[in-house]
Order: sequence, then structure tokens, then C-alpha cells
Amino acid sequence: MRKTFVSIKYLSFPCRIGLISDTHLGANETLNPRVNQVFRESKVELILHLGDIMDQNVIDDLQKITRTLCVRGNRDLTISPGIPPASLLNINGLKIGLTHGHGTILQYICDKMIYGFVGFRFERYRRLLDSLFPDAQIICFGHTHVSFSRTINSILYINPGAACNISMHDPHPSVGILYLDDKNTYRSEIVSL
Repeated sequence: MRKTFVSIKYLSFPCRIGLISDTHLGANETLNPRVNQVFRESKVELILHLGDIMDQNVIDDLQKITRTLCVRGNRDLTISPGIPPASLLNINGLKIGLTHGHGTILQYICDKMIYGFVGFRFERYRRLLDSLFPDAQIICFGHTHVSFSRTINSILYINPGAACNISMHDPHPSVGILYLDDKNTYRSEIVSL
């Protein structure tokens, strides 16, 4: 999987980063207005979209709030081909991995079948996430439509859930806020929309 490396020099600690995933907007649909409200009230300085954008207007709308970076999801076939499937950010020495989380086409198909039988199980995704970002302190992902935030072996794994309207996997649309106090102190929050 192709991965980009991005060094963000304009952010300094402390800072707040908005996390959003799985907007799944089609033609003539608009982003939930609570997204704008939550990110503005939280005073985020960067927004990270973790895939399944589906419409360039989503990124354009988020850019009106603040700088937005994104990775490609499994449903992002029609938007810019330059969007990478994974990125590793370096913010003043803090490494943050970004991916949608669906992996290769074979991983996606296998996961779809397993998900249908047993639902979300983080350990299935963790193998992929750890292999993509072995040096990251924070790993952000989407795809599951299930919000998740947990620190395991000093790595913070966070999935902001799905920002689309109601999902069969999680009937509560949500986004995330990542609070970075310094290189070694950070936490996350899931915010229901």
C-alpha cells in the first residue's frame, strides 16, 4: 500500500485536530451541520478525513473550517486519484498514522464476510494498522462505522466513527477530536453528532 509522509511545521503544541471518516455523501447531499459546529467550537487547527469521502465538496466544505488532509477509502473511486491510501504525519516529532483501514482488495473482501458474521473486532484491524505504521504513537482509521479510542502498548488507536447519517453498524454519527498537549501527552474524544 502506497504511503505518503507529511511533515506539518505550522502546528505547535498544544493543538487540536478534528477527525472525521465515512461521510458517504452522494450528489446533492450535504455534510451534517453539526460537523462544522463541533470543529469550530473545538477550535481545531487541522482536520483529518479518514476516507470514504465520496464527494470532493466534503473536502471543500471542511477546508472552509481549516486545513484538511485526507486518505482514500474503499468508496473513493471518483474523487482525486492523488489522494493516498495511507499517510504518516510528523507533527513536531509526534508520528500519526492515517488510513481508512480497509487494506487490500483481498483483505477488504475477507473482512466484509467476517464482519457480517461477528461484527467489529479491533484485533482484525490492528494487524493491518501496526504493519502500516510501526513507529507511530497515534493511529487514526475509519471504515468500520464504529467509534473506537483505546491506548494499547502506548499507541493510541482512534476511529471517529461514521459522520454519515444513520449507519446500520452505529446509529449514532460521530466525529473525533485529538488533543495534542506535547509529543508525549495526547488524548482523544468522540463527539456524537
